[in-house]
Amino acid sequence: MSSYFDTLFDYNRHGFNHIAVRILLYLDYKSFIQVKRTNQLLYEFIKRAELEDIVLRRKLAWDWQYNSPKISLLREDLTIWLQCLMKDDINHVSFSDNSREVLISNVNCVSSIQTDGLMNKNVALPSGNKYQNNQENLEANIVTSFDVLLDKYLITGSKNGMLSFFDIRTGELESYKQLFGIISQVKCREDLIVTSHLGKAYDIGCISIRKFLSPTNMQVVWSVYEDVMPVFSMDFNLDYIVGLEWSETLNHAHMGQCSIYKRETPSDENQNYSWSRFIPLMDYNTRFTTCCLFKKDFLALGVDGVATGEHWDFHLQILDLRTNTMIHNFKAHKSAIFFYPELW
Repeated sequence: MSSYFDTLFDYNRHGFNHIAVRILLYLDYKSFIQVKRTNQLLYEFIKRAELEDIVLRRKLAWDWQYNSPKISLLREDLTIWLQCLMKDDINHVSFSDNSREVLISNVNCVSSIQTDGLMNKNVALPSGNKYQNNQENLEANIVTSFDVLLDKYLITGSKNGMLSFFDIRTGELESYKQLFGIISQVKCREDLIVTSHLGKAYDIGCISIRKFLSPTNMQVVWSVYEDVMPVFSMDFNLDYIVGLEWSETLNHAHMGQCSIYKRETPSDENQNYSWSRFIPLMDYNTRFTTCCLFKKDFLALGVDGVATGEHWDFHLQILDLRTNTMIHNFKAHKSAIFFYPELW
């Protein structure tokens, strides 16, 4: 029996390929993925025949055409509040880790709204804090990114290069620091603050890591700036730093090459704060529009469009950084995948 199986699903036996493809396409998406994981020969056949993309597209088309959408209703007072906010050019929304607070930023400040009792119609929606730094240099203090540090401080980055520290409970400005150029992204993990930057002339960039000691005391523990183009998108965890370096903008989407830095093995000499450039398995001619690290060792990348006849396909690639391999390449997008505030 195994000989028939090996013959049928051997991709190099082209005379049987159409039969194997017909069998696999009878499966629904869940069963298809389970079959793919059962056998190395099946995995290689599916990969080389590019069947997963066909099955996924079929599933998406079926779901959108026949299944009913899930409907969620917001409370009336929250709906009115959000409608008011939409008039203020919101550029970023983030939930706190315990989902009890929503942080929303526009170009001037970050505002919070408490969500305690959100599902209880008898509980009124409390008013939130407003985090704003009125200090300006030659440019207005326009918020480009923010994150929460140690559940105590709200850290904001601005277009004029100011890094501001607010008490997240009172909204009081604790301190601020003038940094290089334009701060494009701010990410906080444990006691580390990572910022990515663009030069004022959009000709150079850098990524820096600071160890937080107090709102007025931070130590730069690592940075990269040599031969770095403006960094418009960045993500960070305790093992990797990913930055996208700008090359051009098409149809309002910035795009550029991807640089990945991996944390070196801790030792007494490097004080556990050293990252080295990590070379992923990807084409250097490929340009990316956004990046996101998830589940510690996986990276999602929005990819520049590929012309397919009269249309463009924008891919979403998933990389396993442990094995330096691309494990998924989704082709179901007709416009660029990106998110970033107003940097230009």
